[in-house]
Amino acid sequence: MSAYTLSVADIRDVGMSDYATRSVMCDPSLDFETRFGPKGGGGRRYFEYRQVLRILRDFPKFTPQMQTELATIDQSRRLKGKE
Repeated sequence: MSAYTLSVADIRDVGMSDYATRSVMCDPSLDFETRFGPKGGGGRRYFEYRQVLRILRDFPKFTPQMQTELATIDQSRRLKGKE
């Protein structure tokens, strides 16, 4: 089971702006894990929910509904990893 469950696409899909998404990607305090697909290529970055949440709470347009959606994605991926 991996603690790194949220991708940049997930952050964008809950309604965050491009600016906020780039800010998360470029924040030096975040740890991330890069996972590659079966064909290789550029990997996708995955972040920890608790670290991403700390940064996103600073944005004025971040709502409790967005937090709930990210928590749901995080939980479903954690349960999927346990199987």
